[in-house]
Amino acid sequence: MSKEDLTIEVIASNRAWYKAYVVNIHPHAAKCEFENLWKEPRIISYHEKKMRLPPRYDPNHAFKVDDNVEVLSKAKEGEPLGWWPAKIVLERADLGNFVIGYAGFDYSYNEIVERRRLRPVTVSNFVTPNSFHKCEEEVNAEVKDFILEGGYDKAKQAFIRHSGASDVSYDSDTNKLVVMSKNTPQVMKEVKLCLDNHLNWLRDVANLFSKNLQVERGLGNTKHSTHPLHTNNHHHCNTRLDFMMSSVFSQSLWALLLVQEDRTYRRREL
Repeated sequence: MSKEDLTIEVIASNRAWYKAYVVNIHPHAAKCEFENLWKEPRIISYHEKKMRLPPRYDPNHAFKVDDNVEVLSKAKEGEPLGWWPAKIVLERADLGNFVIGYAGFDYSYNEIVERRRLRPVTVSNFVTPNSFHKCEEEVNAEVKDFILEGGYDKAKQAFIRHSGASDVSYDSDTNKLVVMSKNTPQVMKEVKLCLDNHLNWLRDVANLFSKNLQVERGLGNTKHSTHPLHTNNHHHCNTRLDFMMSSVFSQSLWALLLVQEDRTYRRREL
């Protein structure tokens, strides 16, 4: 499983569909995050029908003149690619390319495009409350700080690898760790058990991380209060202490990570 399992397309005011990911779901809406974060995350209501699952189509589809299609294109440089509605105006058989006209634009916007940038218009399978599943747990202040400081990436990948979830992320709006998946509700029960183990581990590591930061701040304060006559000796001492703390923290972190991975794996084997 991977984040790509949570891929959707979101329609913009220009009628183009853009790639995005579902990061949280609610009874009446879903929170989505656009690819490459070119826009701020948005919460979109299901009834608006602005979110759809990526259409499935035959890559060997035989296109012909007057077919309504969607074209992978962009309005201008610096903007993301999106799927724009268009119609095939002319087929260039000698090159295997097509001349297309964009819906709502005059002929001056016509473009020659390669076949790989075309797909047939398909019936939209809009996102509903049952398209994805989630489980979530509130986190304490130490875990929140650990995540926001950027120390969570390796642990996150370990959890996804062993739990079968598609993605896990921290939602600052709810102060919860949110696990997303396209799996069935029954499978999500198993994921929930893995999440319980994961959170126990995360609290241990976050507590260790917090204590390490406190020691670092204490060392920093000691540096500022040192008498000038002892500056060189103190700097040497601080360097050794910083190294020791960093080494101890790293070793402890990885030890706990390995234990967590083993626990999660065994949970799934039961």
